[in-house]
Amino acid sequence: MNDTIREDLKKLPEKPGVYIMRNSEDAVLYVGKARVLKNRVRSYFQNTPHSDRITVMISQIARFEYIVCDSEYEALLLENNLIKKYKPKYNVLLKDDKGYPYIKVTLSEAFPRVTLARSVQKDGSKYFGPYHSTWAVNTTLEAIKTILPLRPCSKKLRPGAVLRPCLNYHMGLCKGPCCGKISEEEYAAMTQDVLAFLNGHLEDLEQKLRGKMLEAADALDFEQAAVYREKIKAVRMIEEKQKIVSVSEDDFDAAAIEKNDVDACLQVFFVRGGSVVGREYFIFEGAAADSDEAIMSSFIKQFYAENYIIPPRIYIQCRLDSDAEREEQEFLQTWLSGLRGAKCELITPQRGSKKKLVEMVRMNAGIALANQASAPGGDGREQKALEILQEALALEKLPARIEAYDISNTGDSEINASLIVFVNGLPYKKAYKNFNMKE
Repeated sequence: MNDTIREDLKKLPEKPGVYIMRNSEDAVLYVGKARVLKNRVRSYFQNTPHSDRITVMISQIARFEYIVCDSEYEALLLENNLIKKYKPKYNVLLKDDKGYPYIKVTLSEAFPRVTLARSVQKDGSKYFGPYHSTWAVNTTLEAIKTILPLRPCSKKLRPGAVLRPCLNYHMGLCKGPCCGKISEEEYAAMTQDVLAFLNGHLEDLEQKLRGKMLEAADALDFEQAAVYREKIKAVRMIEEKQKIVSVSEDDFDAAAIEKNDVDACLQVFFVRGGSVVGREYFIFEGAAADSDEAIMSSFIKQFYAENYIIPPRIYIQCRLDSDAEREEQEFLQTWLSGLRGAKCELITPQRGSKKKLVEMVRMNAGIALANQASAPGGDGREQKALEILQEALALEKLPARIEAYDISNTGDSEINASLIVFVNGLPYKKAYKNFNMKE
């Protein structure tokens, strides 16, 4: 501890705020928040045990600075912003800073649409998600287009206005609200069916479609009955893809951590209406020595600050036993409840189905971490792309080797073929080949 630090420690206020640790080159090493700055910052320079990671960080501190805030809540917001700005080496960081895709139903419009959205806005629309990939969203949107074809266009429609029907209407992909082919009341009923579909109430929708199919068959309208039969098939296909993990109509997230000797992986499952609608994992490089509680707390603060659909419950594997940990949990619950606008609980299940689910999430985190460690290179995006491809093609295993051929020619002569190869999601250029084709 140098003289500058020793003097600055005496000036620390007993107020909430954010502190910034810097090295001799003035680079930011660490950003943290504190309910009481004086106590928290002093703890780094006292003879108290720290993780290896933090011990190394402390040895590099040349000076620190702090910003006093009105409340711990305000300090949390500032901490998140500064972590994003500086990306400090010794903070546990969410390196995947992408926006998660959502499904948006534009309920503020007279004739709502269902679209993909990259963020949640307070615009009167209903949002579902987050989903783990754009592919998952597009698959669901395609199913909705087949079963309940809300209008795909973005025209500003007014009740009573009559326009010319477009190609989507003639192809059966829209009911034609723009040209008066469906009333506002009928369209509203179809919109409610879409909301029920996205909430996971597929059995009710299937029964309704089956009733319409039987009515059409009784009226000898077998062509329309066949249309409803195909829609029922589409609903069943979606049902098979969804994995039911809860008998209750519940929305929650489940998060768990697994580590190896060097890194840590946190996996989170998004459960909506009792079904897993998405999952995501994050690799925290060099964080194996950090406590699970510290990693989980950092994840919650960074992840849910960017994702505005917050469920009423988040199940986590960590047991927060100490006074400081329970205090942090209470604060995070208050913060999450404020973001959500309703109560949000952090729960560590001790028994039953939720505990088994969290264990399954932890197992998946271990698999993701092992796959990441065995990959020959890349930053983890390749692994996620392979998982999406495996799901899209219904493969039993990840496609470890992918070969693609292309043939080109000039007229009837100079026929050439080429081969490219990807191994574990990365280009394997040693296996690339060109072929001269003979007639």
